[in-house]
Amino acid sequence: MKIFVFCTGTWFTHVTACFIQGVVRGGLAHVSSNLETSSVDSRSVSTPDLTSCGVSLSPHLNDEDVLVVDESRALGGMFSDPNVVSFYENLRIVAKQKPVIVLYMQDDANIVCFPEGLIVLASHRNKFASFVREPLPLPFSLSLDIMDRAEAALSHNRVRNRVAIRNFRPSYNQSVRDVLDLAMVPLLSQIVEVDDRLLFDEAYAEQLSSSQMVLAYGGTLYPNFSTNPVLQSTEFASFEGRVAVFRWDSWRFWESLVFGCATVQLDCGKYGLQLPHEPVPWQHYIPLDFSDIPGMVRRIVDGLHTDDHFLTRIGEQGRRWVLENYHPTKRAQEILAAAGVAV
Repeated sequence: MKIFVFCTGTWFTHVTACFIQGVVRGGLAHVSSNLETSSVDSRSVSTPDLTSCGVSLSPHLNDEDVLVVDESRALGGMFSDPNVVSFYENLRIVAKQKPVIVLYMQDDANIVCFPEGLIVLASHRNKFASFVREPLPLPFSLSLDIMDRAEAALSHNRVRNRVAIRNFRPSYNQSVRDVLDLAMVPLLSQIVEVDDRLLFDEAYAEQLSSSQMVLAYGGTLYPNFSTNPVLQSTEFASFEGRVAVFRWDSWRFWESLVFGCATVQLDCGKYGLQLPHEPVPWQHYIPLDFSDIPGMVRRIVDGLHTDDHFLTRIGEQGRRWVLENYHPTKRAQEILAAAGVAV
């Protein structure tokens, strides 16, 4: 089977690079692309290396069995652009002949309404805030590289310190982190040390492998504009409730899980964070509930009081869960299966 990966930008996005690694490692297909494999947009220890994956550099000749579009453009509001409209009209024509899969990990995924006729997978999906034509959820997930880095770091059997890593870089549109810096981090710092350092590469791997907990949440609090009559004529996502969480996924979430840290994330079920395989609260991760932050902190205190390994146990269970469900080859198989491709 042949897969052609067409990149709309000058780099492979992280999710597409992980998909290619999974296809190649699993022997699922031969991969060609219009882009050289040296350019991948990712972060620190998570960056997928594609240079050894045997991806052929080629113009798109339309002779593949499956066309995968790595859409790196932020498409919010761009479907009025004639060039974008023409591009997706051509994709719909191709989709009548073969499966066309669009992979999209941009921050505006919940407010983009993709054309019909394509298999679209998008990151940051929130089940309470979706258009009629819903993309399938596309988690940032794991690269083979971070799996190897974690395996090497954890093989040294380091003692994990009762430390919570909080390594957020100040940025725009991260109201979830800002609110929790005010409401949750001060409470948490009373029971564990909070490590604010920004480390990279080997130093970051060492930090992950020697800490018990990582604050791995993120996102923007997005109000329900549909309840404002002035804005009802504008195309916004409509959803249940007053506020939804957008752009919530991050490399940090998956880094924490694969390194076996107790991962602090928003309660996925309560806040509608969509994943192909959902983790179990207090088994695979520590769930955050805005309505009861003191209760979460008390549960950690009680857990540590009765079991000194309370945090490390959650970290170990989360690591087993993520390796079982989010290996790049398994994810590649699931993405192809979503398009009806048997592998």
